[in-house]
Amino acid sequence: MSFSVEKIETRGQFDQLAGQWNTLLENSEASSIFLTFEWISSWLDVLPSLPELFVLVVRDAHGALAAIAPFYVARHRLLGCKHYRCLRVLGDWQTGAEHQDVLVRRDALAARDVLYAALADARTDFDWIWLPYTQTETGAAARGEALAALCGGFSYAREFEYLSVSLPESIELYRQRLSKSTASNFRRQEKALGGRYRVLEMTEDRAHQLDDWLDTLFHLHTRRWQIVGKPGSFVKQPLLQPFYRRFAAVALQNNWLKFYRLDVDGKPVAMQFGYGFNDRLLSIQEGFEPDAPSGSGNVLRMMVIRRCIDESISTYDFLAHGSKHKQRWRGQVHAGQSLFFGTQNWSNLPLRWLPFWPTGRFIRHLEP
Repeated sequence: MSFSVEKIETRGQFDQLAGQWNTLLENSEASSIFLTFEWISSWLDVLPSLPELFVLVVRDAHGALAAIAPFYVARHRLLGCKHYRCLRVLGDWQTGAEHQDVLVRRDALAARDVLYAALADARTDFDWIWLPYTQTETGAAARGEALAALCGGFSYAREFEYLSVSLPESIELYRQRLSKSTASNFRRQEKALGGRYRVLEMTEDRAHQLDDWLDTLFHLHTRRWQIVGKPGSFVKQPLLQPFYRRFAAVALQNNWLKFYRLDVDGKPVAMQFGYGFNDRLLSIQEGFEPDAPSGSGNVLRMMVIRRCIDESISTYDFLAHGSKHKQRWRGQVHAGQSLFFGTQNWSNLPLRWLPFWPTGRFIRHLEP
């Protein structure tokens, strides 16, 4: 099979891929909401300015998409002086995105080699590639490592863990998995709330309330962290709020949004924000009122898990970096890798000997 390669550099060119992008994604091992056309286009819409697109597209002999390297050029500065061009996956900055990957159609695996060769040919146009969240079980980490080998320069990897809960057929079976102390605490917390609480879900008939719900989420999340002396995600990452507003509306229209609120005595005290995609609920963000009755967040999560089971959703996914609190919910651990690698050039010589990381104090990310 013959293939052709095109480099997408303008928003207009990118928008022309709308009709085929998700079809390719669904037929690849990279299928994730974080790589959908809607996620990326929503991110581009809220950025102050368009980043430098570096999207390599491979088409088969019939003109159908066979593979995509969905990159943009981010600028980083090493040790306060030297500037570098770093390829990153579109939609990864200040959105909460994970699962970075390249897209390769399952029935056109030869397109992967064509895509890699095109990236290798373009090595003089960039210095680094950074993939902060790749999954091992989907092959994303291996595909990233193959790209690192082609680049030929330094290569660093850090391992981390994903945590997800495989859901049984009933909430009773799920409760049986929990430790006796955890199950007892949840029953006590739910009993203490009595008939004072109710759980609401954001649905299309409540779409006119979406902005108000998001305002409440931002407030509860920020308040919770400020009490312990930290700013919280929505303060540290200014783009996060406008992105949530933009993509939440799109996700609601596509039946992807999973947004829940726990009210106690008629007042919102806990919220869970996530997406439903590929038979999984992706838990993205949470917020709760620090002065709310103890365990309100736990009660909400248990009710959300119950609804997932009722809707035959197979997995409740905590995504990366499971905390001890999350591990109490009897999740399974899955391996992930953060990959940072570069091309073979003189500018990258310091990084062959100094294992700096792009989130550290020695390398500063300059906004797109």
